[in-house]
Amino acid sequence: NQQIELTLNFPNDSSNPSNLCINNAGDELYYLYANSIYKMNINQTSLPSNSFVTTYAYGVGLDPSTGYLFIADPVNFTGNGVVRWYNSSGSLVDTAVVGIIPNGFYFWEP
Repeated sequence: NQQIELTLNFPNDSSNPSNLCINNAGDELYYLYANSIYKMNINQTSLPSNSFVTTYAYGVGLDPSTGYLFIADPVNFTGNGVVRWYNSSGSLVDTAVVGIIPNGFYFWEP
């Protein structure tokens, strides 16, 4: 019905949340805030106090088929970047060196 259900205020005025993702089940949100990735259940009524992953991220994507969270790190913005992916528990699954300034992800499901 396009009504606001909940308003959450972020504590740091110098940082804005970005890269909002939702899992395939539609019950968990992931977002980038102050150089950390946070995860919260959609039924939570307050922001999480602990980060899911603490890392610099220039882009974030959630693979709907595996549930892996992909994080793009441009390293120095002049050479190859790095992509890291994590499982839903926050454990690092793998890392790959990629091209210059990785930023976003596209997941294709046939």
